[in-house]
Amino acid sequence: AIVMPKLIASYPTSLRASAVKVTAPVEITSYSKDATENITIPASRIRLYKKPQLPYDLNVGIVDYVAKKEAKVTLEPVLRALSQAQFSMSRSCEFVSYRNNLNKIMETPYNNKDPWKIKLRKESSVIYMDVVKLEETSSQSPRSMRKFQYWGYKFEDACTSGAGDQSHVDANEEYCSVFKISIGDNKLVLAAEMDCIEPEDEGQREHGSAGNRRYVEIKTSRVMTHPKQHTTFQRFKLLKFWIQSFLGGVGKIVCGFRDDDGQVQEVKEFKTLEIPRMVRGKPNMWDPNVCLKFTEELLTNLKKSVKENSSYELVYEPRQEEVRLFEIDPDATKRH
Repeated sequence: AIVMPKLIASYPTSLRASAVKVTAPVEITSYSKDATENITIPASRIRLYKKPQLPYDLNVGIVDYVAKKEAKVTLEPVLRALSQAQFSMSRSCEFVSYRNNLNKIMETPYNNKDPWKIKLRKESSVIYMDVVKLEETSSQSPRSMRKFQYWGYKFEDACTSGAGDQSHVDANEEYCSVFKISIGDNKLVLAAEMDCIEPEDEGQREHGSAGNRRYVEIKTSRVMTHPKQHTTFQRFKLLKFWIQSFLGGVGKIVCGFRDDDGQVQEVKEFKTLEIPRMVRGKPNMWDPNVCLKFTEELLTNLKKSVKENSSYELVYEPRQEEVRLFEIDPDATKRH
């Protein structure tokens, strides 16, 4: 007999904006993962940012590309890194998650097409959020999806590797920062993959100087030729860029604009905190305070609804315009 999950609460998506107090992210620790899944805590070397030489061909080396393995994503490395850093969960944290989940939540008020699902469990009054990968409905063939993924990684390479075009791309290598951030009265610990740091930050750590590393996010996007493309870029891409880098305390986003053949024609730098100003007052755009208000209220409500030692699914169906919380029967989840 299949026990249906029990609907506990539903939270309508709203476009109300009001200022929410957010503390800047403070890094607690980091970890890195190599191509064979070995984890190093704190992380071994992170790549340094350098300006790419243009024009740049993103197809170079694609035959040697090792794509990301489809593995279940667990919080295990994050929890290991936190315990090695002797971070006290119970005192300073109410949620633990990968940033990816918060990206989805924050974008929800403006997301009318992509459903998402997050698994939750509460232990010792901390809510752990697990990533759930939904089947993506894509109009692209697997081959062109692989190509676009490779182009993204290859541009990271162009912006970081000192070895010219020799370095091969293995998407299984990653560097993650683990940091705390507060959104309203909600204290979160998030883990997020970081691309690289400003080169002058490299020496800082050894000298024990305080302060966060200045991470840089590397992106690619299609070259824009007419006004409608600019509007789409600002409405959808810049919203995603802003949310992701804002949550991670990443100050700068470097975006390579490429044509359909994978040639990067232009590189633009965006300062994360200036992105909202680029869309302010324009018709059909987004408001950062709407995203933050929705996120704050959802997290606050989850703390009230989620019971100790119980498991839940948080589900967003764009057609219903609400996020629903289901309690999962414990006997049905014991098996995994």
